[in-house]
Order: sequence, then C-alpha cells, then structure tokens
Amino acid sequence: TPTIFQQGQQSSLLVSGSDHITAYELKTGKQIWISSGLAIDSPYGRIIASPVSAEGVVIATSANPGGGGLGHVIAIRGKGQGDITQSHRLWKMAKTTPDSSTPVCYQGKVYLVTDKGIASCVDLKTGALQWQKRLPQGPYHASLVAGDQQVYFLSIDGTCSVVAASKSGKILSTNKLEGTFYASPAVSGGTIYLRAYQRLIAIGG
Repeated sequence: TPTIFQQGQQSSLLVSGSDHITAYELKTGKQIWISSGLAIDSPYGRIIASPVSAEGVVIATSANPGGGGLGHVIAIRGKGQGDITQSHRLWKMAKTTPDSSTPVCYQGKVYLVTDKGIASCVDLKTGALQWQKRLPQGPYHASLVAGDQQVYFLSIDGTCSVVAASKSGKILSTNKLEGTFYASPAVSGGTIYLRAYQRLIAIGG
C-alpha cells in the first residue's frame, strides 16, 4: 500500500515497486526521487509490506519467502532528487526480513517480524540490531502497531505478543484471541481494535 511521507511542509507519496521505492509529488504526480536496492534474485522475491517513515527516514522491505526468507530492508534519507540509491542510503539489512507484515517505527527504533515469527528491533538511523527473539509460532501477516511504550505482534492464529519498546524487548504478555487474523490492528483513543474473519474485537483500559 502506498503511504504518505511528511517532511516539514512537504508531503509526498511513497510507492514500493518490484525492485525500488519511489517518491512522488502529491499534487502533480511528478517523481521526486527513486532508490533501488529491493531486488531479489529469486523467483519467490516479492514486495507486500508498505514503506514506513519517521524522523526523515524511509524504511522499505522486500521478501523472499520461498528462498530461505532472506529479503532486504533498506533505510533512506527521504530528502533528495533523482536517483538517491547511493547518496541517501543509511543502511541495509539482508536477513530476518518481513514478508507481509509492515514494520513500525517508534521512538527512534524499527520493529519487524518475519513470517515465521522472528522479531527484531533495530536503530532507525544506523540499523544496529538492538534485539532479536522468536515469538510464538506464526505465520505473521498483520502489520505491527505501537503505543504507550509497547509494540504489538499479532499472528494469524490470534496470538498477540505485547513487547516492551526498549533495548531489552521484554515480552510483557502473550494473549490468545479466538479467530483467524490477517488484518492489522488499529489503535485509537486508548482502544486497540483487532479484526478476525468473523468478528471485530475492541480492547481498552
């Protein structure tokens, strides 16, 4: 899904393609910049997760679920013109990368989870690994959400791991919900909403 990148007074549209990510002017559709770095030399390579951004940094991912799971995560300084592949690249990670699940940027960190439930936390600006751990069995397709110093990881079978947004990544709780969950959780007004195939669950407090 395309996303909006806001930097100062300028807003642009971020679109991840088969081997690159591109930013466009919202009013005119004119291309502002393009960065390659997502291509995977595998028939299983694909891009499902959306690009995300925070503090002027754009994060884009590509996946390789049938080729050992080794895709790409790239971080780009999102202010530039033309081909910024080399000039604006901050870091690149080529292992334990998400497939369907869009990462979340929160308080200077990027949180990610692979299809099989390997969760990671890396520094937004440097890509330095803060922690990595295995969560309850996946697969994980829902995008991650964060708030109140916590990050939520929701698997297809309804297992939701609540992890501290910290350098330790302590698992604060593991909760089991009834249903099949592909949709991403949504947070609003102190309530988290989770949609299964046949029901919508709202949890507050």
